[in-house]
Amino acid sequence: MPLVTAGVSFTALVFMLVASLIGESPLFNLSEYLPLMIVIWLVSMNVFYAPALAMLEKFVPVAQFTLVMGVYVLVSDIIYSLEPAIVGLVQLFGAPFTFLFGGAIVLASGLWFSNAYKTWSATEQQSASVQSLTTVGLKPFKIWITAFLFGLAVAFLINVLPSQLESKLIHADLGEYTGEIIVSGLLLLTALAAWALSKRVTVDNMTNTFFVSFVSIILLFFVSMFLDGVATLFPLILVVPLLGLLSVSAFPMAMSNAGLKHKMLAAGLFISGAEFPDSFLEMYF
Repeated sequence: MPLVTAGVSFTALVFMLVASLIGESPLFNLSEYLPLMIVIWLVSMNVFYAPALAMLEKFVPVAQFTLVMGVYVLVSDIIYSLEPAIVGLVQLFGAPFTFLFGGAIVLASGLWFSNAYKTWSATEQQSASVQSLTTVGLKPFKIWITAFLFGLAVAFLINVLPSQLESKLIHADLGEYTGEIIVSGLLLLTALAAWALSKRVTVDNMTNTFFVSFVSIILLFFVSMFLDGVATLFPLILVVPLLGLLSVSAFPMAMSNAGLKHKMLAAGLFISGAEFPDSFLEMYF
């Protein structure tokens, strides 16, 4: 828990510092250090993100883990749906305010989580603690591949589809960020679908749900590339519930390949695998 609190505090501090550096009249001209600040901010985010994600299992009975993941995906995807249009939002509100607001949100949520964890008694922890889905040791390759496949589907949606949609939906002009706005809408619908379908995913059908959803999503993305006009949207609408199922099943499936002693490392591996496709596609799109 101290690691999570320290990571949250330091990340919020970096957010505030960046906001002060990119204002109209900064107190100190440290713009050349801005890339370094962003790297530090990304590293410090993962310092608390991986442990916090791994701690989800401590709060949840195993039978309700996928349901809790549905709530988690609902919240995270609603926030994540802003990413395709983030440039437009920064231009609308201004970079200093955006970073300042981000730092305040990180700090407030971190303090709330820390307080909630401290008030959680040892008795409640013992009764609510999830038992490991398996008794096996750490299987890092399976964890990373599971995360990579999940990240690949999401990264394609965020990085490739916006430009593809703008070239095909020439009559759906929503301004400079037409593709990004449509993708944001799809992510918002995915969040709602993940929450609604989370009860359908159980420990018994989790693996089949994950792989069937992934293969179907890739096929639908492939089909959409050969359609024009409004017809392009039909396979993407079908992607929404499938991506919701993929999102709900990915993390529990990955964590089932780690014993209780390796949950935090498994969460870090999952984040690494999920972020890799996004980082790779961002270099080319």
